[in-house]
Amino acid sequence: MKWFTGIVLTIILVLGGSFIIHFTGLPWREKAIGKELQEHLEQKYNIKTNIKETYYNFKYGTYGAHFYEEGKGERLLFRAEKINDGIEDTYDEELWFWQLNKDVSPIVKKYISNLDSYRAISTTYGNKYHGHGSIPHYKDVGDTFLYLISLNKKWDEIDEQIVHAELFHVIQEVQKQNITNVDIELAPFFDFTKPVDPKRIYIPKSSLHEIKMKEDIVKYVKVDY
Repeated sequence: MKWFTGIVLTIILVLGGSFIIHFTGLPWREKAIGKELQEHLEQKYNIKTNIKETYYNFKYGTYGAHFYEEGKGERLLFRAEKINDGIEDTYDEELWFWQLNKDVSPIVKKYISNLDSYRAISTTYGNKYHGHGSIPHYKDVGDTFLYLISLNKKWDEIDEQIVHAELFHVIQEVQKQNITNVDIELAPFFDFTKPVDPKRIYIPKSSLHEIKMKEDIVKYVKVDY
């Protein structure tokens, strides 16, 4: 009877261990791959990095890590993951976001009142950087970026003419910096308990140079139903 109990306990331990490993991975392997990813990134992009944390992606059975680039602070956070056919990372896109935010965010903060959030959020189209060494500046790549400005009030709580004037000042500064590959969107406060306000201001990159006065902003007010 003891041998039977021992077998049952062994099976339970094996199955339990397998279950835990399936969801958490192997700690020693997670750490080793984190170091491997760090060495790969530093060689590929000629940068110095710090590992914020390593992780195991149980959904895909892969290991990865989040990194900071030395000298750029914690705002430039990116990840790398070891997949079946190599290593995948987000350094290029996150670097471009960091550069764009560094250029535009101080301008937005200076001119736009009633701010909730403001940041580069995604590339609307374009390709990832597939080379090695220093990545070109976001102004010099083929991608179009999206910069989203969110207000902390609804349209009926603010003077839209003031918003147009403030956004015009932002566009003027963007023009002075020769930023030509960024779409700019301004949206009102979003209340999760109510339907999305369909009105927003959306200025595509191709129209940035056409804005000469605050009255031009009204042409880019969109109402999506």
